[in-house]
Amino acid sequence: MKFYHLLAIFLVLAIACSSPQNPEKVKTEREKAEKKPFLSMAKLVTRGLPKGFLQRDYTINNDGKVAYTTIQLPSGKRSFIIMIDLVKKLPVLAPFSGKYNDMEPMLVPGDEILLFASNRPLYEGDTTRDYNIWQVSVNGMEAGEPTPLDTVINTEYDEFYPSMSRKGELYFTAIYPGHRRDDLYYSQKTDSGYTQPMMLPFCVNEDLYEFNSYIFPGGDTLLFTSAGRQDETGGGDLFISWKNSSGEWAEPKMLQEDVNTPGLDFSPFVKRDTLYLTSKRQDPRWEGKSFHYLSEIVSFSDSSVIGEQSIYFTRLSRLLQKKNKE
Repeated sequence: MKFYHLLAIFLVLAIACSSPQNPEKVKTEREKAEKKPFLSMAKLVTRGLPKGFLQRDYTINNDGKVAYTTIQLPSGKRSFIIMIDLVKKLPVLAPFSGKYNDMEPMLVPGDEILLFASNRPLYEGDTTRDYNIWQVSVNGMEAGEPTPLDTVINTEYDEFYPSMSRKGELYFTAIYPGHRRDDLYYSQKTDSGYTQPMMLPFCVNEDLYEFNSYIFPGGDTLLFTSAGRQDETGGGDLFISWKNSSGEWAEPKMLQEDVNTPGLDFSPFVKRDTLYLTSKRQDPRWEGKSFHYLSEIVSFSDSSVIGEQSIYFTRLSRLLQKKNKE
């Protein structure tokens, strides 16, 4: 009889331990985890992309349900824009992409317009195949027909990596006659079109490269990649600039900590306090580590970053002494 009594107590305890957790407690724990800052850069893994393609560029809508990214052959000769249903974790080819080289998608604040760069013809009979900036209306996983920005922006030369503030301030990369390097340009969207693009003041040094800028929705903070500066870490690092009280851009400062690498770090995008960027990274533990068997190398490579180009992310606020403004 004593045995059955103990068994009954055991069963009651087992059922109690296995019962579902309080939903409010689970929610609180999840919120705490989400608020915990990343201690370092983390790799963004997108399942279902074709093998051999490099992933670059990333933008995500406000409700966190849809993202857009670029996949590109290592040769750079083909590139496509991919839409990702983040709820179903399902990537699909964007309905407007696939025939031409499309890249660098960027949502305009409000999530109704997606900007991107493409070498598709601007008009019937156009054979130049230079890159221009296009826009397309989007709604979740649906998209309309792309249209090019006007010819004040799109010229016979290449225009890349567009981003726009809430006020319609367009920032993009271009190489125009008389300039040897990539530079950043600004144009204001108006009711009648766009104003004549102006080079940003810190781009006057022709020995430097400045490209792939992200303007914060508020229009007063700019992230971009620069190469050729004396304080750089490697082949192209992320810099940041703020507008001062006079509305002028301050001298850019390189992002610190573990963001910049000896390789190229580019295509920044910020959603709330998360910084996304494209980079080639290698786990520093590879250097000087000894292996005795192939299986050890396989196991270590499965749990570390081996230098492939991909999307990485981290908390932006941990990198800045001054509060990030979105």
